[in-house]
Amino acid sequence: MAKNLVPAPDIKETVIALKERYPTNLENVDVDRIIFWRDISPKKKRAYAYVKRIDDMDKMVNPNYDYHFVVNDASVKHFSPAQMNGLCFHEALHIGPPKVDSNGNVTATIVKHDLMEFFVVVAALGFDWEFNPACRDLLGDEKVELRERPVKDEDGVESEGPEEDPQFV
Repeated sequence: MAKNLVPAPDIKETVIALKERYPTNLENVDVDRIIFWRDISPKKKRAYAYVKRIDDMDKMVNPNYDYHFVVNDASVKHFSPAQMNGLCFHEALHIGPPKVDSNGNVTATIVKHDLMEFFVVVAALGFDWEFNPACRDLLGDEKVELRERPVKDEDGVESEGPEEDPQFV
């Protein structure tokens, strides 16, 4: 990991609040298994933030953690609180369900960018959320209705989830 990383308890608190408010969308997020960082290097990065699986070498030092969650400060210094909440939500969506192999070994997974993930974020925050400081605030007074990520059945066919469950959570 970069030498310009500092702990980010404020980002952790944001993700905790997002998970409490949107548990269905963030069901795979276990904040106790994530190390939250701010990259304080002065140079802007292409990505505002990223989630990365902890590799085997890091796992030896940090056995209780599965992910690094990094926000690039120089790239988001102009973000409003609503935009930061949206960014944290977007990144938290990349934390996938644990994968268990035939020997019972558990591996953390990352959900790559895909159309449904973008759809959930854009439907919640607006198309221009990253350029609009007045975008919808996921932690604001009014709860934003979020669309669930489609689930795949045994045949790999995507569906909207259980019939009795509404399409919004």
